[in-house]
Amino acid sequence: MEFRIRDSARWAVIGYGSTVKSALNEMTMIAEGYFASDCIRHINGTLGIDMPIADMVYDVLYCGASPRKSMKKLSELL
Repeated sequence: MEFRIRDSARWAVIGYGSTVKSALNEMTMIAEGYFASDCIRHINGTLGIDMPIADMVYDVLYCGASPRKSMKKLSELL
């Protein structure tokens, strides 16, 4: 299991030992999805909307959750 952040022709891999911080430091462009996941989390919390996929992405990117365990938990939930 891996999450990829696209930066032009390169891919920064999260899930195989690369941290979000190191992936963002290697990038020369903005990773809109990274920051959008934080925004979506706050909006969903304010509106009381349940979005398990968005929550899982946030947990992996911001809380250091294991991508493999998070996907397994999500697949059991859905």
